Order: sequence, then C-alpha cells, then structure tokens
Amino acid sequence: MTQETIEKLTQDLETAKLQAMAVASELKGDTGTCNLDTPLIKVVGTNEKELRDLFGEEYGINKYNGDWYQVGFKILQGQANKRTIMAREFSNTLLDLGWHSIVHYVID
Repeated sequence: MTQETIEKLTQDLETAKLQAMAVASELKGDTGTCNLDTPLIKVVGTNEKELRDLFGEEYGINKYNGDWYQVGFKILQGQANKRTIMAREFSNTLLDLGWHSIVHYVID
C-alpha cells in the first residue's frame, strides 16, 4: 500500500469506529439473535500481514477472501442486535468514505 492509502485508511477506520460507537451509545440493551456479524472491507494491493501490523491491534483484522478483510472485530460490542447495528454503521461509514464494504452476517 502507498503511504497515502495507509493514511486514508487509518483516518477512515477511526471515523467508522467513532460512528459505530456513537450509534451503540444510543441503544438500550442488546436483544435479538446472537451473532458474529462483522464488517468487511476490500483493500487491494496489500496482504493480511501488512494490515494486521498496521491495524490489527486496535481493530482486529482477518483475511476473509481475496482482497476482502474482516475489520472491527475488537471494537464491536454486544452479541445480538447491538453488534449488527454497529457492524452496519461501521460498514456504511466506510462506504460513504469511498471504500468497498459490506457486512458479513453470521448467526451463532
């Protein structure tokens, strides 16, 4: 990754984290089906080791498939609707900032 891409991704992950945490702070409780919903982001031109070295400690980064990576595992709260809502907010914020991002829905 270029230094410019690293700086943009650093800033955008922080923005997504803050947005997800702001939405979570407004929720009362955590009801619904237990799940492991997680945002995915597509990052081309890198590898899992580079992303983990840069962002793994704070966000939790895991290779999903191809250029897609799970991100945000360490910041998501709850086990049910709260987690889903945070994952959606995190992913939607990344989309708004120009990244390819989706939510991987997994029922436990």
